[in-house]
Amino acid sequence: MGLRLRRRVLTTAAHTADHGWLGIPPMEAGDPLPGAVGVGNLTSGASVGVAAWSSPQTAGTEPAALRLALLRRRYREEAHLGPEAVSAAAADLARWRDRVAAWATGPSRPIHAPYAEETLAALCDDLDVPRALEVLDGLMDDEDVAPGARLETVLQLDQILALELPAAIGTR
Repeated sequence: MGLRLRRRVLTTAAHTADHGWLGIPPMEAGDPLPGAVGVGNLTSGASVGVAAWSSPQTAGTEPAALRLALLRRRYREEAHLGPEAVSAAAADLARWRDRVAAWATGPSRPIHAPYAEETLAALCDDLDVPRALEVLDGLMDDEDVAPGARLETVLQLDQILALELPAAIGTR
């Protein structure tokens, strides 16, 4: 961990491994931590600790499924992901993307304020992403909310979560 603008940031060693499939670009010459990938710029005088990193089993793993599996854990907790967690995340992504694609065939509606506010409240509460994902899952199944409103609310949340939820739009 390091400090960036007085905030802790995670840096991931990526010298010998290709993490491009996770959206992590390789280091460029002259970067402050040779052989590592950093998030943001470190301020002068920041202390940096490097933790060991080993890429998970990647055969057939979609990066967004791995991301979702990681987001389901609080950021302060160490995450040990097995194949079951990643498979469950992949199944949820497929289900969510299918619903988003179906909603995209109809008329748009304004964002559903109660769900948007609840997800924002979760994210503002010490970045409680697991709670925000529970709210997202509830929205996916809430038949009382118009499909167009669900679509716009999910698209807004996906701007933050980067799960590529609109990926199936246009495939129906």
